[in-house]
Amino acid sequence: MPSKANRRLSEIDLHYAIRNGRIKEVARLLREGVDPNALEDRKFFYTALCTAISAAAMALWTRGRVTKKAMGRRERSCEIIRLLLQAGADPNLRTLTRTPLNLAVHKADYEVTQLLLESGASPSGECWSLPEMSRRKQGAAPCANAIHEAAEKGYDEIVRMLCEYGADLSARDDSGRTALQIAQDPATVRILKRYGKKAARN
Repeated sequence: MPSKANRRLSEIDLHYAIRNGRIKEVARLLREGVDPNALEDRKFFYTALCTAISAAAMALWTRGRVTKKAMGRRERSCEIIRLLLQAGADPNLRTLTRTPLNLAVHKADYEVTQLLLESGASPSGECWSLPEMSRRKQGAAPCANAIHEAAEKGYDEIVRMLCEYGADLSARDDSGRTALQIAQDPATVRILKRYGKKAARN
């Protein structure tokens, strides 16, 4: 059985391989028993899955047009997300401030959002407020759900997907607002109203 120090080094290696899109290395480390829920940093609680989600989003952050190289990085990161989920990565295990789903929505990543929902991620996709955490001794303070962020930013297709998977449209953020009250884009408002009516009928 590997020592605690060796296990920790393997976990760090896993995150490094994820950030650099090294699919074969990630697969090897997972086969060797590295925890797919390994944390990159014990202080900030960044999970392997969240590292992969960030890498997938960053692959397309280009100043000009999206190149084949960028798309290749993106595809590798998405494949790594699949490997982690297949190996048992918890799609609901949060970082210090976000669930994986909330992070994917924050990055406006439709594909990864869908992948997480298909893998059992809660459609709530909560996030927590750090300023509140510092003021409250009882711990993290809920801030908003994924549906709030998607609605506020006008991510219509993500809003629609979250609704399809059962996101709670009556949920309120830390200011007491529902997603519909936050939404400004007319298309987003229409989607939320339509699904809100469906929920009221059921």
